Amino acid sequence: MARQYAGRVNKYMNFAKNFITFTMITTIFCLFSVPEAGSVTEQGDMLNNIDNAVVYVLPAFAFGMTLVEKDKAGTLQFAQSAGTAMGITLALKYTVTSTRPNGEPQSFPSGHTTITVASAEFLYKRYGWKYGLPAYFIASYVGYDRLRTNVHYPIDVFAGATIAFVSTYMLTKPYKGWTIQPVVKEKNLGIRMSRAF
Repeated sequence: MARQYAGRVNKYMNFAKNFITFTMITTIFCLFSVPEAGSVTEQGDMLNNIDNAVVYVLPAFAFGMTLVEKDKAGTLQFAQSAGTAMGITLALKYTVTSTRPNGEPQSFPSGHTTITVASAEFLYKRYGWKYGLPAYFIASYVGYDRLRTNVHYPIDVFAGATIAFVSTYMLTKPYKGWTIQPVVKEKNLGIRMSRAF
């Protein structure tokens, strides 16, 4: 009973850690990049083009990692987690009537944020921080940039990230190699090291 409870606590702690990381990186982008008046409109098209490219590059990298590692289970898990996240996002886009800040339709939730965060969370959970941290940095920039260019509201980005976190967290398992996780038990704290082969 205590072991099951500790396992659940660890899962929630890992999920919260990843979500906080995404939020912190996005906040740092917001704090250190205050746009000048009028510059948002002028740079909007170029930044949207960068966002549109990243939407393909990051998932392609995650998929490519599974091929390089000859990780068939990872390929399936990435397809399931990203597919589920995008399916939910697209279903919400066409059922929730919401207008973007720039006047275009289907604002809620952000599809760009969903697919990039799903890719980042997959890379982290499957292959560790070595790939996950740079991917989270890129995904956070995309989320921030969707706000900066007036394509989405904060709730759209938050919802897209949440959908991606939940689906990827539930459908992805760590690949081989060492995994270090904090352990919380009833009377003590510790670190657990495990290795998958």
